[in-house]
Amino acid sequence: MPKPINSLKSICIIRLSSIGDITHMIPIIKTLQIHSPMTNITWIIGKTEYGLVKNIKDIEFVVFDKKRSLESIRHL
Repeated sequence: MPKPINSLKSICIIRLSSIGDITHMIPIIKTLQIHSPMTNITWIIGKTEYGLVKNIKDIEFVVFDKKRSLESIRHL
């Protein structure tokens, strides 16, 4: 198993596009969790896409409602 990298305190992923693009992010997220286990991961994600990945552990999800973009930006 590769040696963990502990130089990152946190990382924020912004991915608001389609469900297919979200599924392509899952291996990247898992790789980050394996190689940098002490890194806090925040994922800004669309409301619909969140339903697909909400059970992934150790990720803080910030749900962005694309239908209410201005309000969602203020929330961020």
